[in-house]
Parts: sequence; structure tokens; C-alpha cells
Amino acid sequence: EGAKVRAGVHRIPKDLLPGVDYVAGDLGDSEYIDNLVAGASTVFHVGAAMKGSPADFQRGTVVGTRNVIDACLKHGVRRVVYVSSLSVLEHAVPRTGKITETWPLEPHADLRGAYTQTKLEAERMVLAAAQDKGLPACVIRPGVIFGPGVEPSSPAGSFAMFGRWIVVGNGSLPLPLVYVDDIVDALLLGSSQPG
Repeated sequence: EGAKVRAGVHRIPKDLLPGVDYVAGDLGDSEYIDNLVAGASTVFHVGAAMKGSPADFQRGTVVGTRNVIDACLKHGVRRVVYVSSLSVLEHAVPRTGKITETWPLEPHADLRGAYTQTKLEAERMVLAAAQDKGLPACVIRPGVIFGPGVEPSSPAGSFAMFGRWIVVGNGSLPLPLVYVDDIVDALLLGSSQPG
């Protein structure tokens, strides 16, 4: 759409997209995030720790999200789209039918691992900043994204083996798959809504 794009990345990728200004840094570095957000009208916060120690998850997801919130409030960003995860939803409730915004959040995130714990904490921070500080934000919880250019990961209820997903159980478990182009559409729709 001709928009100017600045991408905060952990490291500069080998295959650069034309028209994208890549800036390498660390989400846990408040100065880096402040410089990254300065001058932006819309922020798509898609960064989080995916591996490492509990401290790595805390820094990459919780501290990083705090830094993004603070920078967006400081610079008067028009819209923040925070990409959360289905892992923040209560795991014990059978996932039948449509999952909506009213689905209960995970009450035992401490038992689900550092990723779920920190994503849930970060999502709550974004929603609290929206309610208490007027952060113009929305939260999107995509399923497992697949399609061209997406790093493959196995959905919950399955595991990867020999380039395939092996589904645990009798095969009737619906997998929360979403095509990459549909996620792009959802992000753009989230960014176009009023604060």
C-alpha cells in the first residue's frame, strides 16, 4: 500500500524485503524501542521470546512489551496491534465451536510454561494500558500460521516429525490453522479501527 515500514528485528535477515528499513536490537532495551517507535503512526507488536531461560522470556516478552507500551504512549502512536497467542486461553476447556473474546484466560499459566506465562502477562499489560492510560490498542490471537515464508511450528495437540505434523489422539482434534495472508488482513484490519 506504499506505507513506509520500519521493522525491529533481533538480527537483520538474509533476504531483505524491498522498502523495509530493518533495525536490529533487543526488545528488552528501552532506548532501542523508543528510537524504533519514534515517528511511527502504527505499531504492530509481534515480538516475544520463543526459547531460552525464564529470564529470557521475561525480558523478551514482558519487559519488551512494557517498553513498547511506554514508547507508544510517549510518542502518541495512533494505533497499536498486539499479537498475542491462543496459548493464553484456558487449556482445560474443550475447544469446540468458535473461540471468541469471551473465552476464559488460562488460570494456571504457571503450569503451562514460560511462553504462556509471559504472553498472558504481556497481553494483560496491553489491555490495562488501553483501559487505564488510553493506549489505542487491540489484541489479536492468531492460531498456527502457515504458508509461504512462515517458519513451521507444530500446533498444540501435535508434534513435528520428518517434516509432518503428527496429531495426538484419534485425529478429530481441530487444529487452529490460519493462512499467512489472512493474518496480514487481520493485522491491517486491527490497525484501521478507531482507538
